[in-house]
Amino acid sequence: MDVDSAAPAPGPGPGNDGVAAALDEAKLVHGIANVTMYNLGVALLAIGRWAAVDAGDVLSVRRMARLPSPLGPRYHDLTQRALDCDFGFGKDLARPKLQEAVYDGVLLELQSMISALSFDD
Repeated sequence: MDVDSAAPAPGPGPGNDGVAAALDEAKLVHGIANVTMYNLGVALLAIGRWAAVDAGDVLSVRRMARLPSPLGPRYHDLTQRALDCDFGFGKDLARPKLQEAVYDGVLLELQSMISALSFDD
């Protein structure tokens, strides 16, 4: 099953039970803890590799993520944490502790990495 095809439809309504079931199945089959964080990790992976990455090809994403990042080990680690939703506070983004951990572990880490860059010639 393609992970992208399991994206939930907006809002409540008839037919969304099937979408939720498909999403749950995709999580189980592909071992994705949190689809939103997985997709963030895929975006970070694509940026780090400067290449298109198909989020639906989970095996290729995992293979690519195992390789060292051209942007260094800090970037590799934060990308891997996003892909795995590995922040030590579960997988439910509605939990404030996980939100804070993602903010600190991804956004602030990226900001720190960007601030460390020198643009002087």
